[in-house]
Amino acid sequence: MSAYQDTRVFKTFEDFVRNVAPRDRPRAIVVGSPPMFRGSTQPGRDIELQILKHFPGVAIFLEKPIATGPEQEIQEGFKIAQMISDSKTVCSVG
Repeated sequence: MSAYQDTRVFKTFEDFVRNVAPRDRPRAIVVGSPPMFRGSTQPGRDIELQILKHFPGVAIFLEKPIATGPEQEIQEGFKIAQMISDSKTVCSVG
């Protein structure tokens, strides 16, 4: 029996939000995309804000720190970090 036998796959985070049943609400979310695709308030690059909006209080693990992204976007990363902190969401960066 495969450990992934009953795994449901969604093409986008929005698809997941629309289709996840309340009983299947995540307890933690792992974000593994590089900083160039997240860590921003720009639509399409705001996965952290979308998680806070749709799954408040759910723990977040962010792989690849924003600080490894483009220097000109570091301040935007600080804004996101403050929003996560203000929400009291447990967040870890690896």
